[in-house]
Amino acid sequence: VQAIERLLKEALTAFDTTTRPPYGSAPGFVNAATARALLARLYLYAGDWAKAEEVTRTLVPTTLSTSMIPTTPLAWSQGASSVALFASSVPVTYYNSIYAQAKSAANATYQLPQRSYLASTDLRHRSYALDSTLQVDATTTRSLQIIGKYAALLFAGGLPSYNCVVRTTEPIFLRAEALARSGDETAARDLLNSYLRLVGADEVASTVTGSALVDAIIAEKAREFAGEGLRFFDLKRLGLPIEHYTPNEERVSLTLPAGSYKRTLPLPASERSNKNLGAQNPGWPELTH
Repeated sequence: VQAIERLLKEALTAFDTTTRPPYGSAPGFVNAATARALLARLYLYAGDWAKAEEVTRTLVPTTLSTSMIPTTPLAWSQGASSVALFASSVPVTYYNSIYAQAKSAANATYQLPQRSYLASTDLRHRSYALDSTLQVDATTTRSLQIIGKYAALLFAGGLPSYNCVVRTTEPIFLRAEALARSGDETAARDLLNSYLRLVGADEVASTVTGSALVDAIIAEKAREFAGEGLRFFDLKRLGLPIEHYTPNEERVSLTLPAGSYKRTLPLPASERSNKNLGAQNPGWPELTH
């Protein structure tokens, strides 16, 4: 933690002493806001709520705007500074290889979010989710919702150019959690609810306090960033189980506890021999291939 903090602070100092604007106009522009957001991630991971609160003070606008939200599939591929604090360019073949097995959203169960995802009245529904169907048997279909984002653009025949690594909405959730854990629950709830109102989602009730408020913030964060690779870090730092739900149902079909060895994958023998990786990951048997 200390080593990463030092590197990010050095980057922040370098950005703060340049004449560059706080937010770049070009995709992929790394700036002071990027460094502060990454520091906030680090401080939450380390359990330093005060530092996380401090570093996010300038990251959340006084008035939240819908311009922060990629409301079309195309917006996910452009990496605009209004929606991304940092966006990296990707080869056009990168996402095609991921979704090569699917030409449409029908029966695309590999991109299922946890439980039901977004209501049709939610502003994010347009580009965060894809309403689809699953063919259960010859006569039965089931409605389900898969993660849209980059997949929606590919299904429409587009090719993503950028991947949003740090989005402008993330500091909202980082700061809300830091405030809640620091004891300022009213400010935390107000911040979260201001965003939920903006997108047309149900707000968190004033009766939700303590650990329940933190849980609500984490749950909304998981909904906001489903499929973007952030959930793993929250599962790890909070010691939460990995739960797999059946398509759009409130039923857990598989649970991996925090200490399960299955939360890592076995290392192929070829990888270990070619890269001198040494021992197999704990819990997994030795592989011959």
